[in-house]
Amino acid sequence: MSKGFIIRVLRNKMAMVLISFLLVQPVVFGQLRVGIDSSYHCSQSEILVPVLVTDFDDVVSITFYIEVDTTELQYEALVNPNAMLDGGILLDSFTSTNGNYVIGVTWTRFSPISITSGKLFDLKFYYRGGYPILHFSSDCEIALSDLSIVENAIYQDGIIQPLEIISNPQSQTVVENDPVKFSITQQGATTFQWQNNSGNGWNNLTDSQGFSGSDTYELSIINVPKEFDNHLFRCLISLDDCTLTSDSAVLLVTPTGIFSNFDQSSVLSVYPVPCSDILNFVVNTSIRNARYQLVNLLGKTVYQSQATDFDKGSVQAIFTGNLQPGFYFLQLIGESGFLSTVKVLKQ
Repeated sequence: MSKGFIIRVLRNKMAMVLISFLLVQPVVFGQLRVGIDSSYHCSQSEILVPVLVTDFDDVVSITFYIEVDTTELQYEALVNPNAMLDGGILLDSFTSTNGNYVIGVTWTRFSPISITSGKLFDLKFYYRGGYPILHFSSDCEIALSDLSIVENAIYQDGIIQPLEIISNPQSQTVVENDPVKFSITQQGATTFQWQNNSGNGWNNLTDSQGFSGSDTYELSIINVPKEFDNHLFRCLISLDDCTLTSDSAVLLVTPTGIFSNFDQSSVLSVYPVPCSDILNFVVNTSIRNARYQLVNLLGKTVYQSQATDFDKGSVQAIFTGNLQPGFYFLQLIGESGFLSTVKVLKQ
């Protein structure tokens, strides 16, 4: 805090320090603006929210009342006042009026100040989360050196938004040497880091060895090797000192050459969709010495059959009543590798 300020926390709503007793005809003086920019922050952390001004000319007094939702924001203090306010009396308060919590800010000085554009001060909060709005009430006032009140001042409300993952990367099945992309939809992140897990823990990826976009919202693999089968991929997004981790997506890789005699998409037919306690599927071609399994989105096998021969049109049933709701992959595996993979939904 700059030397020369007097900052006090008052428990009662403050009245105007200056001009409240004067009967002065209001005048128009420029297009003065006071605002709070909408911004992204980390939930469950202390944050600074700047109050900005434009064309803040010839000002000797301010009175701001800013309404705040205390379920999402906890007001702590007014900090980092602009040096131009030095020599004046700056007061802040936090009160409850008719169930609304209000931050009151007053400042007054005998000599006027002018700020073309910049920050007036910061409001310090503990941000619990959510989308709280900081709203300037209608009784805010700004006084000029001639003791007139600025009638056309514009007050811009602000909204605080959390760092958030909106949609996670989706599991995919590709043929060996084909390209694949994983992407994430988010808000507020300033950095991204994609990771891979081959079964031995998570490792950060870099733009090498066939990867690109490892530090962006979208990861690309140009030529998927068969060794990537059942690998997991996820993205870490960061803002300031907080990081969120996406859900994992599993990559299933089918070796080339397996489908020379039939189309993968026609091998299995599943019903009902979605399934509940029983998942049925039809094998649409004759296959010898094959097995089938269910894999969840984390790459974990939750059901696996013994190897057997399948006649064309044979019907199989899997009990799924004990599985958690969500998406799974039904995989048919022959002697040479994966024959078919179908995504199924358990409700």
